[in-house]
Amino acid sequence: MDILLLADEWNAMFVLCDSTNTRTRCALVLTRTLSFLFVASTGSLLGQKDLRFLRNSYILFFFTVPAYMLRLKRRSLLGLQDVGIGTMWAAFSTYNVIRTCIWHLRLTQLQRRTERGVVRVGS
Repeated sequence: MDILLLADEWNAMFVLCDSTNTRTRCALVLTRTLSFLFVASTGSLLGQKDLRFLRNSYILFFFTVPAYMLRLKRRSLLGLQDVGIGTMWAAFSTYNVIRTCIWHLRLTQLQRRTERGVVRVGS
């Protein structure tokens, strides 16, 4: 993708945040921004062959995210909470924030292990 095209798209996303339905649009911007970090961290974890961690994380998210979404649906149907598209995107953005943070914490942990191993070999 051309850098100029990416910059134009990025600016367009921030212009959308100033318009109506701000919560939905800002959640979309956050999700889009985090997707770059998430894809990079996933590639790094795959490159380091940390497949067990990825498998366990995806199993956890496979059950927790739909459970949370169904909880939102139930609360909406009971009239306990007003759930709209903004709420759903905010929930999905929160999921992406948590997922990206966990991936980056794991990468930090792996990097520290690697550095300790290099120090031991060098001693």
